[in-house]
Amino acid sequence: PIKQDKLWFFASWRRIATDSVVPGSYFAKTGEVGTGVENQWIMNNMLRLTWQMNQKNKFSIYYDRYPKFKGHEANAGFVSEWDTATARRDPGHALYFTSQSKWTSTISNKLLWETGFSTNVEYLFIGYQPGVQKERGTPDWFTTIGKQDLVTLRAYDARISPANGIDPKAYTITSQMSYVTGSHALKTGVNWTFGDYVLEYDINGDMVQIYRSGVPDSVRVYNTPVRSNEYLNANLGMFVQDAWTVNRMTLNMGVRFEKFVAQIKDEKSGSGVFAVERTYAARKGLPSWFDISPRLGISYDLFGNARTAVKASFGRYMAGQTTSFPARYNPFTLQSDTRTWRDTNGDNLAQLSEIGPSNIANFGTPVATFRPDPDIKREYDLEYTAQLQHEVVRGFSVNFGYFRRGTHNMRLTKNMGWSPSDYTIINITNPLDGSTIPIYNLDPTKRANVDRLDVNSPDSELRRRTYNGIQTGFNARVKGFNFFGGWTMDRIIDVRCDAIESNAGRYAGTAAIAANNAPQPDFHWCDQSKLDMPFLHEFKLAGSYTLPWYGIQANVAFQSYNGAPLFTRWVLGASTRYAATAELCKCSTPGQLVVPNLTLATYPVDLVAPGKQYYARQNQLDMGFRKIFRIGKYSVSGQADIFNIVNSSYVKSQNINWRLPVAGEAFNTFGQPLDILQPRTLRLAAQIKF
Repeated sequence: PIKQDKLWFFASWRRIATDSVVPGSYFAKTGEVGTGVENQWIMNNMLRLTWQMNQKNKFSIYYDRYPKFKGHEANAGFVSEWDTATARRDPGHALYFTSQSKWTSTISNKLLWETGFSTNVEYLFIGYQPGVQKERGTPDWFTTIGKQDLVTLRAYDARISPANGIDPKAYTITSQMSYVTGSHALKTGVNWTFGDYVLEYDINGDMVQIYRSGVPDSVRVYNTPVRSNEYLNANLGMFVQDAWTVNRMTLNMGVRFEKFVAQIKDEKSGSGVFAVERTYAARKGLPSWFDISPRLGISYDLFGNARTAVKASFGRYMAGQTTSFPARYNPFTLQSDTRTWRDTNGDNLAQLSEIGPSNIANFGTPVATFRPDPDIKREYDLEYTAQLQHEVVRGFSVNFGYFRRGTHNMRLTKNMGWSPSDYTIINITNPLDGSTIPIYNLDPTKRANVDRLDVNSPDSELRRRTYNGIQTGFNARVKGFNFFGGWTMDRIIDVRCDAIESNAGRYAGTAAIAANNAPQPDFHWCDQSKLDMPFLHEFKLAGSYTLPWYGIQANVAFQSYNGAPLFTRWVLGASTRYAATAELCKCSTPGQLVVPNLTLATYPVDLVAPGKQYYARQNQLDMGFRKIFRIGKYSVSGQADIFNIVNSSYVKSQNINWRLPVAGEAFNTFGQPLDILQPRTLRLAAQIKF
């Protein structure tokens, strides 16, 4: 304490450094493919002060500043040239901190009031490696272009995505009051969050050059430089809840009133190769929603001995929102457009005369490609639960639960510039098994007519998401052992059959595709309710025990997760052909173009249905030891933790882009690991209390 029984402080410092191994990285200086290391660290500097104002009032503040550094950040899904194509995060261009103040007042032995204010700032800049980013408009800026190969997966010469600055600021005011009696526990309060969100993007040449086995294929152009600014006026929640106990039954009743208001602020961005100088006037009330969410829970002491409880609950939960809603409709959002490229002069530099037409009308102007329906509503989940908890013997309890959740008011994006009749269905042959896959080739005269309208899906038969899960667990304290564990079996069923485009992004069982106007890569399997999707299993076991030697506490944890969905994706282009023989292509047109007159520069298509292929199970064993030393008025805690004890090299991601082996090729990059589990790691920590 700074002053006995009046003012205390707590301070801590921590530095965590990890070197993540990235297999298959490319080193330009030696021309070799080896193992790259994502070198990174984070430092925490925290101070907390607590002031006991008087017997009934307490005030506390804390500040946590945490600088971060990442020397190399690989491009997900690509074999990055380590010295040029990786990103870099420098603490000199970043500011991370959180702070909070809180006042607690015990008004009476039944009434408690708490109020506080908190801030969260996380500015960072994800830039180029030193010397790679060039000054806009200079000759080097036009020639130092990032390059990627869709076949070999190499990324080289420069970044293949724009450098970007991210500057979110969030401020939160909270206040709540609790009134507790013998039969009631009433609580009411308010929570108001507001703040800015700024994004900036820039990239050499305003483009990335794309190849297939070293042959120029297309370019991805950007509307850089661009700066967007959204503002969250109010994420406001007001609630009241009561726990009412009558005999052996407890009712938990509550209701939450939610107001969400955001806007786009005044914006201005300079001109680029593919963008004009842009200005945009503020747009307020984007959106302005008010929703009411009821919650109800019931708990019943089945036998009246406080050992067996049956519980059930129902709740309405609104979809989480920040500034992502106005950002979706901000015309200053980063945009890209993949266009065809034919290197007619052979200089390996994409000139404007060599690039095909745009796929987006008015690209590079302050015209949003998405717009919301004026009556669009906020998505929400309805959740139902049923649980049974039982104390088998003193110190040992088990629980069983069932959980179901359904999503409502799901967003559907309609492209008003064309209709499903503007697609020509072309049946191609799946090179894995010879089955037929439909390809949706857009009328080339329509491809630039991008006018996407977001509405709430009117038909749950065509768009829905449901979750079902079963969970069991136990908690035990037996003869100095404290341990707990659990097993979960769950499944998500997604149906997205009312929109061919993939602009909705990632959802369960499907990967997001960054392509303009591209159909969903698994649209031919859009209804997962017909695919016999499996239940996935997760198991956890953890425990602690104080050893009989020197009072050392040992901790151990084992986790086993089902692997993530593993996709096998064929990225088609205008020049993609079937294998030369019927045996290899499993088709009747060996050597022919897969999709003659393909409208899009690239068309990704999944070859394996969702739910049929997953990464291997991830099993991880961790262990730790802790010892407390007492030296006079000081208490010193020392701790050592070992993660991934067995040093598993579990593959977290791999190259999913399928292709036939090329004659004379020593190595096919399909299936090549791109990210693996952190190796065995030792963490040492110490804490002093006085």
